[in-house]
Amino acid sequence: MLPPGLVIIILTIGYYTLLKVIVIQDWIMYSTFYSFILVGYVIYDITHYALHHVDTTKHKGSWFHRLQKYHNKHHFSGQDAGYGVSSPLWDLILRTGYKSTKEE
Repeated sequence: MLPPGLVIIILTIGYYTLLKVIVIQDWIMYSTFYSFILVGYVIYDITHYALHHVDTTKHKGSWFHRLQKYHNKHHFSGQDAGYGVSSPLWDLILRTGYKSTKEE
């Protein structure tokens, strides 16, 4: 997770670098495409921040509580699995999920 100021700097440099490297005639289409990348990153970053800082103990069993438990396993189980930060979907696709144990 990067600090917002650093993200803004990196995204600004990336925006103008791609604009120079990829000669796109349609500025509106390029800006729209880059805006989707930016919004996707912001949603990911907010979700990741919330997974670390929101107290979900009062809502055990909720979707977000289960996602938080899944993400916390990544940090406290050797970090060799569970790379899906905002969703376990990529862990299913890339087979980086947790191996089932009888204790769970």
